[in-house]
This record gives sequence, structure tokens and C-alpha cells, in this order.
Amino acid sequence: MQGQAAQWLASTRSGLAAAGHGFSPDDLAAFAASAAAHPKPEVADVGDPAAVEAEAREVARKAMEAEYPEGGFAPDDPHLAPVEGITLAMAAIAAKLVGWSTDPADIERAAHGLGVEVEVYERAAAEISARVREDVVLAAFYGQLFAQA
Repeated sequence: MQGQAAQWLASTRSGLAAAGHGFSPDDLAAFAASAAAHPKPEVADVGDPAAVEAEAREVARKAMEAEYPEGGFAPDDPHLAPVEGITLAMAAIAAKLVGWSTDPADIERAAHGLGVEVEVYERAAAEISARVREDVVLAAFYGQLFAQA
């Protein structure tokens, strides 16, 4: 999946650039400044520690039992279907740039870099996040995309 992620990210960046989108050096500098200002997520109440641990064990069990596609996902795999024009690779690129920031300016910058309106980006990000949480194999692939973005 590592090689597939690298190829998909490269073609996604090329496609964004060809469409007149992507992220300028000024955008990247703004994201870097925001990342420096928000190096960690805001502290949140995670709930019952025993429930969190049980959920982590369940995810680990699913990951161990999952069947990972040899050679990566097929291009027409429905798990990879774009959401309102946003692919998993586009979502990973934007998520990596936005990081832990909740600043609306960062969200807007990410959406515009992808060539979509903020509302579209937010809906797609929520749907893609839900898909990734529900499927450990897709989560592993998204992890590769995110790490390489």
C-alpha cells in the first residue's frame, strides 16, 4: 500500500496543479505557522478509560484479522470513491496541512487548495473520516496517504 499511496499522492498533486489548484508557498508557510501554534490537539475528555482501552483492543483485533489487498486497492474499489469530488488522497493532503488547527482560515485555505468550497470540504472530510473509522484496511491505506502527504 505504500507504493500505491505514493503514486496516488503524486497524481493527485499533478491533477490539482493542472486544474489550477494546489497550495502556494504562501499557503504552505501559513500552514507551517499554524502547525507551530497548534502542535497538539486541544485536550478533550476521552471518557471512560476502560471503554477507550476496550475500543483500542477491538481495533487491534480487527487489524490483525483483516485481509489487506495484495498490491493495494483496485482503482474501482468502492471504498476509494470520492466524496463530492474529494478523494482519499486529497483529504489526506489537506488533513496533513491543517493538522490540529481549528482555525477557520486554515480550513478555508485547505478547501480552496483542493478547488472546493468550505462546506463541500467539511462534508467530504466528515464522510471520509467516518469511512476510515469503520474499516481498518481503509484506515491503514489512509495512514499511508497521510504519512506520505
